[in-house]
Amino acid sequence: MDDPIRTVLDSVLDSVLDRALADDPGRILGVYLIGSSTMTGLGPESDIDLLLLTRKSLIVEERRSPVSLLLGLSGWKGHAEDFPDVAGRRPFEATSLVADTLDPLKLGNQL
Repeated sequence: MDDPIRTVLDSVLDSVLDRALADDPGRILGVYLIGSSTMTGLGPESDIDLLLLTRKSLIVEERRSPVSLLLGLSGWKGHAEDFPDVAGRRPFEATSLVADTLDPLKLGNQL
C-alpha cells in the first residue's frame, strides 16, 4: 500500500532537488533530509528539515531561489483560518553549511 505522507514528501523533495541542481547555489555538494523524518518518521505536526551542503557560502542572489521555492511549498497550520491554502502543507526548515568550514573531529565531540 502506498504511504500518502511518503508520496507527498517525495514530490516536494523532487521539486527542491530539481531547482537546487538547476541553480546550483554555492556549488552544491549535497542536499540532505534530516530531522524527525529520518529519525522517527514524520508525525502529524512534523516539519521537513533539509540540509544544503555547499562548496562556498551563498550570496544573497543565490539564496533567493531556494528560499522562494521553499516558501512556496511550505505550510503553516497555526493560522489555518487566515491562510487556508497552506494549512494542509508541512512547514520547511532549511540549513545551509559550507563544507570547508566543517571540522569532523570537532563535530564528533559535540554529537
